[in-house]
Amino acid sequence: MVLTCGAFTLQSELQESYHPFKEAYRTTTTAALQVILGSPPLHLQLQLDARIAELYRFRNKIQDIPHLSSEVLEHRVPGWTTHPSKHLLPHQISFEDGGSNNVGTRFYTAGSKSPNGVGAAFCMMQENNTTHPWSAQLTKDNTVFQAELLSLNEAIKYATTLKTNLLITIFVDNRANIQASSSSKTTNRTARENFEILLENPHIKVSWIKSHMSYFGNETADSLANAAAKSNDVQFDIKLLKCHTKNILRKYMMKQWQSEWDEGDTGRSTFNIFPKVSLQSANWNRADVLFFIGHGPFPSYLH
Repeated sequence: MVLTCGAFTLQSELQESYHPFKEAYRTTTTAALQVILGSPPLHLQLQLDARIAELYRFRNKIQDIPHLSSEVLEHRVPGWTTHPSKHLLPHQISFEDGGSNNVGTRFYTAGSKSPNGVGAAFCMMQENNTTHPWSAQLTKDNTVFQAELLSLNEAIKYATTLKTNLLITIFVDNRANIQASSSSKTTNRTARENFEILLENPHIKVSWIKSHMSYFGNETADSLANAAAKSNDVQFDIKLLKCHTKNILRKYMMKQWQSEWDEGDTGRSTFNIFPKVSLQSANWNRADVLFFIGHGPFPSYLH
């Protein structure tokens, strides 16, 4: 079915389920329908995709966003970490809650985010004594996942310096972190380094632990990460993830869309109801659309 709205023609295969704009009046302004549907203008969506390609495919700078460049972005590592036949031993990875384990040398990792930045931390414990705390602050543009991946990386590297062949357990409260670090196909540089070190040190085990369960080691690591996130220390240089870069570019797109909506000449009745653009649909039914937009079987429309 072809739906014509102003100067914009939208072609879509409508399903049998009812759609509020299935019978919208053809004079309904495109700008109004886009705001109601939470769908940005096509030229802004194309610009967003072009900017992502400019950064990650051509590795060029974005002219109006100078702080985003290929140098500050984390690019995926192609290929396999090792030969596909090599993998971690079964006892090295556990997804069962290990909070009750209070024996031997243990590490607890954590990540935290605040307006000042992102904190990463780990603590080494023997029995109930903290023997080695570590923490660092990342920039506010980094993610908690990156902080937790970094804290695991630092814990693994420190564990290799301990002159022992006894089992060393590192507890992580993020399953995605463990999955990335235990896969030979991971494309993240830090996770790939974690896998390579674990492969060479079979006495190091990574185990999942439930967060916010008042486990002493986990709470200690959380406190260190929170303190690091709020501190004014020198920030750890970690490149930005692609998902975060997309969020930054999406914010710029929303800012441009808002500017066009504020300065537009059409859809002003809808503007009075929705002055702020959003990516969420208003979920109006057909009667709501006809009434609030003003394009319906009304004397003012029919003259």
